[in-house]
Amino acid sequence: MSVRFLLSAVLALGVAGAAQAADSVALPSIKQLDLAAAERIAQAADQYAKQQGWVGSIAVVDNAGYPIVVRRMDGATAISADLAIRKAKASALFGAPSVNFENRVNDGHPALLALDVTTLAGGQPILVEGKVIGAVGVSTPVGAHDDPIAVAGAHAVDGAH
Repeated sequence: MSVRFLLSAVLALGVAGAAQAADSVALPSIKQLDLAAAERIAQAADQYAKQQGWVGSIAVVDNAGYPIVVRRMDGATAISADLAIRKAKASALFGAPSVNFENRVNDGHPALLALDVTTLAGGQPILVEGKVIGAVGVSTPVGAHDDPIAVAGAHAVDGAH
């Protein structure tokens, strides 16, 4: 093989590689909940509920509304686990507290009831750097207890608000 042929081949490969690199797309870095973080969030919510003497269920979901952790405290009703998941899903998908949807339904927007979520207070999104990374949902026998428990869980994440 001649030196000229080898040099041409190396240059051709270099140009092709450079063109390929120029066409590549940089993907954004996305924060997401893992199991360990979801368990810490559920634990923080559980601890707050127990300090208040309240019993219920707590769900932590990812940003698509899929459950990562579901806790049903001793004495909690079976339906409370399902309600906690559906409240968390509403908050994750819409990036807002689930009570916002309860208020909208009460203000005359019943179409929200057709969604596969629960439009009651007790769901809180977990926002990090302005992005939804998941949500916490809580269901207890007393609806007024649900949001404070969910907030305690959501605030357990570093940098969350």
